Amino acid sequence: MQLRHLKSFIRIARDGSFSRAALALHIAQPALSQHIRQLEEELGVTLFVRHARGVTLSPAGNMLFPEAIKIIEQVASIQEQIIAFSKSQKRVEIRLGLPTSVVRTFGRAIAEAVENDQPEVMLQIVEGMTGFLCDWLTKDGLDIAILYDAVFYKKLPLGLVFKPLIKEEFFLISSAGLKISNDAILLKNIQAVPLVLPRKMHAIRTLIDDFAKSNNIKLNVVTEVDSFHMLIEIVRSGGFTFMPAIGVAQELAEGVVEIQRVTPSLYRTLNIVYFEKSNSIDAIHKLVETVYWVATNLLSNARFGTQILK
Repeated sequence: MQLRHLKSFIRIARDGSFSRAALALHIAQPALSQHIRQLEEELGVTLFVRHARGVTLSPAGNMLFPEAIKIIEQVASIQEQIIAFSKSQKRVEIRLGLPTSVVRTFGRAIAEAVENDQPEVMLQIVEGMTGFLCDWLTKDGLDIAILYDAVFYKKLPLGLVFKPLIKEEFFLISSAGLKISNDAILLKNIQAVPLVLPRKMHAIRTLIDDFAKSNNIKLNVVTEVDSFHMLIEIVRSGGFTFMPAIGVAQELAEGVVEIQRVTPSLYRTLNIVYFEKSNSIDAIHKLVETVYWVATNLLSNARFGTQILK
């Protein structure tokens, strides 16, 4: 029993005519008639009753019709599954490491852009602190990472490519209604402000401490946290922190936090860091361009003190 014979049978049954079915299937009517004759001989039954206006199904034909449809649909489903499997086997797997603040700010946009523009890529997004991301890069646990400037870089192996992505300005951030002033505040004047900051193991904390030390400032850190989400919740509940404003873009839009520029200003650079791996270099280069495109469209914002670097 051949699939083309079953397809011809189904078409004739639906059209009620050999001639109309032949036109729809783009084959000659004698060839179509031969398909049905061979199928009837194989099954030992008559499948159609012929009359002046065309054909109708015989009792045996009525029995075969739903089963033939099931067979054709099952074969089509198997073909689709095999094709999808074949495509998935050819996809390039790329492991992208992102800090929590980046995941929160534009991780979803990166994932959606890669899904739309790089269907050949199986993207794995790995979230972690900068220190952990650096360690995973060193141990070949990641192909690409987005990392902030930090002392952790000295632990990274040779052969990595660094591309600056974003320059971010730090702001004093508070819950709504606790803004100290409508103007920029002097760095020395925030010494008395009770701050919640990441613990010293974090790259951002190293940067803040070095900045304060270089300006002879002693910050009043009252709470240290590992979780970025916990930090934001404390600020929303009446606390203060010192960090880039882009990290609280959602809360700013909701009106639950406020930002205030600090002078002199502290900046940090977000970098794309990756290995030039020959087996996936084209996909990696395209992913780097995708990240730049997403950042340009979402993060270039004078209010947040962010600037795309390229």
